[in-house]
Amino acid sequence: MKSLTGSGTRTFKPDLNWFVDWVSGSPNFTGGWTSSSTFGTDYTSNSWVWNATTAEIASSASLQFTLSGNQIQLTVKQKLYKEHQTTNESGESIWVTDQVIDNFTNSGSVTVNAEDQTLAISIPLIDYSGSPARWLSSTGNEGVWYLVPHGGSTYTNVETNGIWLGYTSKTDETTILHFVVAE
Repeated sequence: MKSLTGSGTRTFKPDLNWFVDWVSGSPNFTGGWTSSSTFGTDYTSNSWVWNATTAEIASSASLQFTLSGNQIQLTVKQKLYKEHQTTNESGESIWVTDQVIDNFTNSGSVTVNAEDQTLAISIPLIDYSGSPARWLSSTGNEGVWYLVPHGGSTYTNVETNGIWLGYTSKTDETTILHFVVAE
């Protein structure tokens, strides 16, 4: 799919201003309540998902799609936090960072189903462990992702409006992540 790979390789980065949204389930994908000005440097309004650490991970991350023959390869790069959950002295559940890997890289394959507008991705996408957005990737998120037309993004204007990749988060809800072409 040329919208992912361009003429051979295309790199996407998480959109720091319009990071995530929630829409109805497949195939309609209607609604959404965030906008292109929801996130950015506002670490207070949506601190349950977006803070300085989430932004730091997103800033470090990229998805590089490469067309090799008829196969699409995906390379994910990011700053990766390894963590575990424990209980503090007050009995409250907390997360503790065990290790930070500054230049983590993982590679896998992508199979495109153009009819269903889905991508079967063999590796997890960006892991937001170490931030409030850890739940976006806490159990690994490899598998089927929807290509979601949203916020003016379509498969014909990827260069200017990026792509939204989504997964079913609950009945009739799709969590979608916005990626823009890296400059």
